[in-house]
Amino acid sequence: MQLIYIPGLMCNHRIFNKIAPQIHIKHGFADTTKDLSIRAMAERLLNDFAGDLTILGYSMGGYVALQCAMLAPERVKKLILCFTHAGPDSPEKRKFRLNQLLLAPRINQIKVHRKFYHTLVHSDFHEDSDILDIINLMNDELGTEVYYRQLQAILEREDFFQHLPQINIPALVLEAEDDQLIPKEKIRATSRALPNAQHFIIRKCGHTGPLERPEQIIPLINQFVHNMRNNTSMGD
Repeated sequence: MQLIYIPGLMCNHRIFNKIAPQIHIKHGFADTTKDLSIRAMAERLLNDFAGDLTILGYSMGGYVALQCAMLAPERVKKLILCFTHAGPDSPEKRKFRLNQLLLAPRINQIKVHRKFYHTLVHSDFHEDSDILDIINLMNDELGTEVYYRQLQAILEREDFFQHLPQINIPALVLEAEDDQLIPKEKIRATSRALPNAQHFIIRKCGHTGPLERPEQIIPLINQFVHNMRNNTSMGD
């Protein structure tokens, strides 16, 4: 069994640098940089990694994780959804993404500035330049072409919510207490619709939780991936 990490929009393996070394299982990182659809990203992952899989999807990566579970239910044995949800964007969020898609070809470099950074992280980390530096390093490494492809994939994704009752595998759903990007009600609705899900809230945490609160996330993932049963003992 391998644990495959799927990064979010304009993220790569660095978003998991504080977590992956502490999860004691063979692992890999999905490539979400080359494809124009969530389905194609999922198909690439399933081709790149053989055998039974536990899949962790962070933010946009959660859409890919759900798609993998739908495409290969015989191979995806466990699912971890980290600060993500299964439903469509709100009309306002979709309008914002469409505007970004139109702007993307004219953007030479993507930089997260302090004002937007403060919407990504909990207030405890507003002055943490290390996290901001990692975010901007990932932006530099991926570039505007990847941003365009990933935005298009997100905009054209399927509404996965209707399929959740059929994803009857152990699932761990993580919510950031102070996430300003993902509506809490959508995360909780996703958890309720999955037949075998456990839901946990990461306290004093923003959307970039893997960089902010690894000390809370690591024990939950370790317990989940190493529990041979259906994780019914983990509690809510």
